[in-house]
Amino acid sequence: PLQRYIEVSGLRFMENEKNKNKIDAHFVLTNHSDADLTGLAGNVTIWGRTQKSEEDAQGTFTFLTDLKPGESKELTAPFDTKLKIYELPDWQNINADLQITAP
Repeated sequence: PLQRYIEVSGLRFMENEKNKNKIDAHFVLTNHSDADLTGLAGNVTIWGRTQKSEEDAQGTFTFLTDLKPGESKELTAPFDTKLKIYELPDWQNINADLQITAP
């Protein structure tokens, strides 16, 4: 039931500062509900804008955080992908598919 109240936006992919072979997803998570969400967790799958059934996802990341009612929070999570940073689509050419896993 929380799915429709949580928004992932502002996605950016950057090289990890400590390990250039890893990629971090920087994003903004927004709680559009009136509920105080403790232990909010989810999986986000990133697709190219041309998402077709035969295409593979660009990668995934997970998050765990707390959000107050109406709050937005900028987060960073390791991005699990087989692609190099320069092979990822630009931010305006991606779609994020969010699945809430907790609470």
